[in-house]
Amino acid sequence: MEKKAENQIFNQTKQLLEAINLINGIKDKFSLILKRIVEGLHLKTRIFSEKEELQLSTMLKVSQKDLDTIITSSSYIFQQSAYHGLNAKNLAAQLQLLGLNQEKINDFISVWQKFANSLIENLKVSSISPKELQDVNWRVHLKTSHSKTGHAKDVTSLFEFVLNDSEDLNQEKKDKFVVEFSHQNLFDFFEKIDRIQEQLDNLL
Repeated sequence: MEKKAENQIFNQTKQLLEAINLINGIKDKFSLILKRIVEGLHLKTRIFSEKEELQLSTMLKVSQKDLDTIITSSSYIFQQSAYHGLNAKNLAAQLQLLGLNQEKINDFISVWQKFANSLIENLKVSSISPKELQDVNWRVHLKTSHSKTGHAKDVTSLFEFVLNDSEDLNQEKKDKFVVEFSHQNLFDFFEKIDRIQEQLDNLL
């Protein structure tokens, strides 16, 4: 089960806490691994080749599965740091909440201070998801029903989201899906959109 304090950015999932424990046990050269991760995070290819992962697994004395946990969780930490626009001090505080030791916190901070701006810029022009929103169509739908007490109205809105494949150069592959919102659903949805917009503005 995920644990998240009120001011905590990183969800304390079982995998993340396992990664923290593994990272705390790494002896040296961890900052070099973090450097490779943050430099390749915006790309849509694997960060390390199979040969490199085998070498890292041997060097760190961890299994291939544990190495994947370390890489995936470190990537998650950098992605969330970029998303929330964390400075070095705030990132250090967040990593302390996860239980990361001071040496590894220093490794993260050192890499973050050098590459935060370039990572944020790269993430702005790249898509983490292979699908991108191309268009939105909408209409209001009114349902009426009759009962002994009178007429009842149920107003909903229908949104059609049109997605394209970001890796399709000809933009020929499109997916569409329709979502129905009640008045309350729509209100909650746009509240979340406002929060997302605020976080995006903080990254600009």
